[in-house]
Amino acid sequence: MRAQATATTRAISVGESGVPLRAVPASRRRWAAVMMAVALLLLVLAGFRFHSALMFQVAQSKRAFIQTPDRLGVLNEALAAAEKAQRSDPGNPNVGELELDLSLLVAAENREPSRDTSARLLPRYRELVALRPRWPYARANLVSAKLRAGQIDQETNQELREMIALGPWEPRLQMLAADILYAYGDALEPASREALLGALDRAVQWQPHEVMDRGERRGQMPFLCSRYSAASRTVKAICERG
Repeated sequence: MRAQATATTRAISVGESGVPLRAVPASRRRWAAVMMAVALLLLVLAGFRFHSALMFQVAQSKRAFIQTPDRLGVLNEALAAAEKAQRSDPGNPNVGELELDLSLLVAAENREPSRDTSARLLPRYRELVALRPRWPYARANLVSAKLRAGQIDQETNQELREMIALGPWEPRLQMLAADILYAYGDALEPASREALLGALDRAVQWQPHEVMDRGERRGQMPFLCSRYSAASRTVKAICERG
């Protein structure tokens, strides 16, 4: 489950249109190039069986080169590799998640509005949910994409409740639930709002400082202090400090 989370949770955050970028040292670039050459040799020796795995590795390696001058060109090459891997192994959710990450990066580099990108990629998010129906982060990614696309409908509410039901104690999902509650609570169905409040209640039990820090940045201190000061010494102390 931890390995799946690493691949899946990169994209989830309301309002995000991509994934974090970082420079890669020259030594790591050389190492990645060697590994890609070895993978290519394995493909020649082993045949189609390793094709999907190779293309997955190629796409992952090329993501590390996004600080090059031809940033968009490298991203497009990486996306093409991920798409080829996905066609070879359509039932592999890790490949699908990588393809989505790269699609978001390419769209951002092309200055495509996040709303349009998210709406265009919704079918892919739904496919990943179908591949991992019990994986809450797949539903979290779909919910986040729906919200970025400005689509608050029955599907959004249903997937939101499923996300919380499948991962009630996941810290990242609790924080996502808090953000959704603050930004979209009034537009959601009552049952969805109750589910979000339940996630926030659990978050306050186990990560009160994170909840309050996040709430302060989002202008939610009066609401949080009113709801939790009587039940949580930590929250009460934070609220009393002003």
